[in-house]
Amino acid sequence: MTAGNLSLMLALMMAVAMAARIETVANTELQAKKRDLESYTSTWERFASAFPDIHANSNCPYGDEDVAKSGGVTSFDCPWKSEGMGSSCPDLQAIRLKAARTFQAKNYASFLDGVSGYPLSPLFDKAAHVKGDETYEQMDKLQIQGLMHPEVVDLEDKINLKKLAKSLGVPTTTMYFSAHANDWDKELFKKNLGKICTMGIDGFFH
Repeated sequence: MTAGNLSLMLALMMAVAMAARIETVANTELQAKKRDLESYTSTWERFASAFPDIHANSNCPYGDEDVAKSGGVTSFDCPWKSEGMGSSCPDLQAIRLKAARTFQAKNYASFLDGVSGYPLSPLFDKAAHVKGDETYEQMDKLQIQGLMHPEVVDLEDKINLKKLAKSLGVPTTTMYFSAHANDWDKELFKKNLGKICTMGIDGFFH
């Protein structure tokens, strides 16, 4: 095999490998978008099933539910649930996108300025791992690895998070009772429930 043939063969192999890589990246990105869409659809369906009576009545000045889902150029008939999932109103979608991007561009710098000057906790510091050309899956992997950090318990554990917020002077919702499995006290729990009744609290979540 001549040097020229060898070079040509190596070039072809590199081209095939690059094409396979591009196809793999495209497929993974497509799968990621598909998962996002499925998650969004599932969330919407759960919301819709929880509020079955929410719909556009026939006396609605904009039209009924059929009109809303038919697909058109106004906000009323151009929701995600409409025919074509909003493809019937590209001009309106462009206006929405411009409004969102305008707000982002105007406020992004202030967001960054607001957090500058503070030391970055090792919990959030990914500088040693990020190169700049990560795929969606690689960034997702970094996020999962971050959840393995021992300090993440102060964020993931609601009780610890409340304590952390209090120590930093950050206001939170009122916590009437909390306990971990190792310090659970049934009588103390009953006592706190009784206090909620006497305080006249008729709305809370757990």
